[in-house]
Amino acid sequence: MNDIPAPIPSTYTIRPATELDVAGINVIINHEIAESVNNFNYGPRPLEDGLAWFRGTIAGGYPIFVATTTTTAAGASGEEVVAGYASLGSFRSKDGYRFTAEYSLYIHHEHRRRGLGKRLLKDLLIEAKVRNYHAII
Repeated sequence: MNDIPAPIPSTYTIRPATELDVAGINVIINHEIAESVNNFNYGPRPLEDGLAWFRGTIAGGYPIFVATTTTTAAGASGEEVVAGYASLGSFRSKDGYRFTAEYSLYIHHEHRRRGLGKRLLKDLLIEAKVRNYHAII
């Protein structure tokens, strides 16, 4: 196995997420729920729950970034797809944790080992500093 990740193709873009990205984020989350132990949910997350999570995260003042690419699969040529995402959220509600945030980072299983996680985390940590978070868990 090659331990050196493939470089990020120029077709990947990291940007702030929008509500239009929630369906793609849900594809990633639902795969993790079904195929891994990386998420502590037991059933698929409905789109409505994904939208509620997105709106609550943004309303709480936390960022969500997505890595996107343009697919070249047959029948879907030229469509933008979410290849990964990273977000910050509340860690604990006690005052002593007001400068602490919890991060989530997931990469679509077909887009792993390309450095996307590293790049998403880097952008997320830069944004955390801008928002005056001192500790990321």
